[in-house]
Amino acid sequence: MNNYRLTIQYDGSRYNGWQRLNDTDNTIEQILTDAIIKSTGEKTKLIGSGRTDAGVHALAQTANFRCRQRLDEMHFTEELNSMLPEDIRVNLTKRVPPDFHSRHSATGKYYVYRIEISEPANPFRRRYSWKPDGIPDVKLMCEAAQRMIGEHDFKAFCTDAKLMPYTVKTVYDINIHKDYSCLWNREEPGIIELEFHGSGFLYNMVRIMAGTIVDAGLGRFSPADIDAMLNGGTRSMSGQLAPARGLFLKKAEYSY
Repeated sequence: MNNYRLTIQYDGSRYNGWQRLNDTDNTIEQILTDAIIKSTGEKTKLIGSGRTDAGVHALAQTANFRCRQRLDEMHFTEELNSMLPEDIRVNLTKRVPPDFHSRHSATGKYYVYRIEISEPANPFRRRYSWKPDGIPDVKLMCEAAQRMIGEHDFKAFCTDAKLMPYTVKTVYDINIHKDYSCLWNREEPGIIELEFHGSGFLYNMVRIMAGTIVDAGLGRFSPADIDAMLNGGTRSMSGQLAPARGLFLKKAEYSY
C-alpha cells in the first residue's frame, strides 16, 4: 500500500471547515476525498494535520492518504486540481514512508492571525482579517503574548475544555508583526499579524489567544490577568473569540 502526502492551500470562506460532516458535503476534506476517489478509483481516507474550523484558511495544510497503485505525482496533482473548485488547490503530492501520519507525525504547527488596523478598513481584506473595535497597542500585545509562551494549562483558552482529556500544551513562540505579512513575506501597511508556533493547539485555542492578545492591547487585560488565566483559569476569564476569517494554518512541521 502506497502512502501519499498532499500539501494543500484553501480559502475557507465558504466552507464548513476541514472535517467531514454527516449533514453536509461542503467541507474541504469531503471535496478532496471525492476528487481522490474519482482520480484513483479506490476508496480511501484522507487524514489532515489539523481540523480547521468553518471560515478558517490554510496556506499549507498537510494531509495523507493510502492507495494500492503507484501514482505519477505531478500528473495526479494536475488531475486533482482540474476537479477541485478554484478556492482549493493541491500544491504538491509526494510519496512518503508507510508510517507517515499527517497529524501524529507533526512535531509542531504554525498559525497566523491577521488584524486590520487601517482607518478606514481596507474592504479587500475583510475576508482575510479581523477589524477590532479600536486600534490595539502593539507593546501591550507583545507583553500579553510573552506570558503565553511555554508549557501551560490552556483550558481558559479552549471552547468545551471539559471535553478535552488533556489541556496542557506548549507554545514555542508568538511573533507579532506590524505592517508586515509573514504569510506573504512582504510589507503590508495597516495589518498586524500574530504568528503562533506550538506543539499543538486545543479547539479554538488560537482564536481565543488572538482575541485575548487584542483585548490586552486595548487595555482590557493586564499581564497579571494573563498569568491568572494560565494558572487554573476558566474560559470566562479569557478574552473574546476572534472571528474565523482572520486565521490561517500556515504549515505543520515534520522531522522528515
